Amino acid sequence: MPQIKNIHSFLLKAWPVQTKPARSRFVKRLAWVVSLFIALAVPVFLVASRLLQPRGIGKWLYWVHDHIYLPIVGYTYTLFYPYSISWWGMMATLLVLSLIAFLSMKPMIKGLHVYVLRRIVRRPSRHFFLVKTCGWLKKHNFQPELLEKTVEMEWKIALHRLFSGDLNALDRTSLRRTGYLTHMAVNVMTLPPLELQERLKAASTWHRGFLHLHARFLQNPGSAETPLFNKILSRLSLQVEPLTKPWLDLKNMGKIRPLSEQPGSFDDETLLLDLMYIASFFDSSLANRLPRLDITRRLASSVSNRQGYLDRLRFQLEIDSPDISQFMPIPDPVNIELSLSIAVQLSILVGKVSTALSFIESVEALDFMISTLDEEDPRFETLEPLLINAGPDLYRLCAGLAEKELSLNEIAWKQSVFNQGNLVMPDDFKWSRKRIGELYGVSARPQ
Repeated sequence: MPQIKNIHSFLLKAWPVQTKPARSRFVKRLAWVVSLFIALAVPVFLVASRLLQPRGIGKWLYWVHDHIYLPIVGYTYTLFYPYSISWWGMMATLLVLSLIAFLSMKPMIKGLHVYVLRRIVRRPSRHFFLVKTCGWLKKHNFQPELLEKTVEMEWKIALHRLFSGDLNALDRTSLRRTGYLTHMAVNVMTLPPLELQERLKAASTWHRGFLHLHARFLQNPGSAETPLFNKILSRLSLQVEPLTKPWLDLKNMGKIRPLSEQPGSFDDETLLLDLMYIASFFDSSLANRLPRLDITRRLASSVSNRQGYLDRLRFQLEIDSPDISQFMPIPDPVNIELSLSIAVQLSILVGKVSTALSFIESVEALDFMISTLDEEDPRFETLEPLLINAGPDLYRLCAGLAEKELSLNEIAWKQSVFNQGNLVMPDDFKWSRKRIGELYGVSARPQ
């Protein structure tokens, strides 16, 4: 579907637009219906009035009337009259409804279709059947777009319900639903045939679901839901290796370039390898086959390289340098989105929300600099894919982490010697919470 061009806002730019107004499409459809009606009405009138001689085209029209039309009407209507009125009336009703739906451009059964799909998607026991059906349709060149969109919508709803709650408030139903819908969404998105960007989008979807579940697992150690967390996260971790196989072969890990040789570390291999290390927390077989190293240090190196790339690019724009060749190729939007969620993952592991916020601020600062470029500037078209926002779920997660970190610091201050010398005042923590309130506001949820 076409999108609005020359709009700096990432939200407005992604808004779908119609190539033609609804009125013009209605006139075109009405013209097709009228033309079809005339094409059928003229032969019927000629045969009924017997204006044509029984030769040439008239011979063929009379033959169709006698050998096709009359037998159909006789065996489906006349023979069973008056009972045949029921099914003829039903077909006439469906024909009229179909005509109205065609002219009004409002499908008759789409709402019912979506309702049934949503009910099935919400049942984990039906997921195997749905994935197999979707794979069969794709194999025979049918695109199950409605099923894919329904799965994506249900996954987003489940994720929104999960991150809208507090980090310490564990809703068992919400945890389970986010887990199995993330699992199904990735399975549907990775059905062959599969392109590179579709696989990366599936990886981003997987990590968003894993990230919010893992955050609640780490923030609530020893909770009653720990066995459920282990079960869900272990099941999700098993999806990573098949997801990354086209790029990463664990039998030939030596072929992967070191981080120092990967400019910006936004390439597909580095991002997917980061996900494999993250998944190895809950997949022991995967952990045993990966090169031995400190996972937190690995993620810190990746995030630091990416942030340095963004800051250097922003500096080039600040000094109005026309040369950005050293930053080519520009990362794709899905790579930026995945790097944002990995930065938040690192913050969760080290317990410092400033790591994620500094990376998000680098993305926002670069976004601002790109937005100030003229639309005729060739750099704008090249850098436009970098107009990315962290999303309300990551802001909400950062707000929750910052609030918990500030609460721990306040408790530590009250128990320290600094509480006696008025070195730190209660108002200092009050002002610190203002930033947390701003993050809650960006995530569209009041503090």
